Amino acid sequence: MGPLSISVLLFTALVLSGAFAAPRAQEQREKSVVSERAAENTSATARCDSGWSLFKSHCFHFISQSASWVDAQVHCITLGGSLVSVHSLEEYRFVQKLTRGADNTLPKTWIGGIDAVEEGKWLWIDGTPFDFTNWAPDRPDNKGPEHCLEMNFGGRKQWNDLPCSKTKPFVCAKQAS
Repeated sequence: MGPLSISVLLFTALVLSGAFAAPRAQEQREKSVVSERAAENTSATARCDSGWSLFKSHCFHFISQSASWVDAQVHCITLGGSLVSVHSLEEYRFVQKLTRGADNTLPKTWIGGIDAVEEGKWLWIDGTPFDFTNWAPDRPDNKGPEHCLEMNFGGRKQWNDLPCSKTKPFVCAKQAS
């Protein structure tokens, strides 16, 4: 196991334990994920910071600058959130719209899925249930150390596993205020 794999494992364990959790991300884990994600956001008080987009009870922000998966997660934490977790096709389509470029392309983009703790057991880095998948055909394939999750892969713009050291743009999410 290489230094990157060990770093990702340690980082993941610390994040999942709450050691690196941003205050809002920690609050999010303490609330009922089911009621948060299922309820439509009809409250006039729910809002997002400038540059963030509201979907139900969460705010989302696309970062077009490429980073490794770990660096992307650290950046999201500094913004008060985490790499995005996706819990429905409706939410996936919303996140995809955020990544759409001016030329109408959908770049391959990091999201918060990882299986570095146990091979084949995918987790969301924010600690929410891994209750929705959108894998491309024959994925995940785990060719080499592929422990991180990208979206917008292949012709149908689905999910793929790949090495966490690759650099990609990414999407952060946090609880709406």
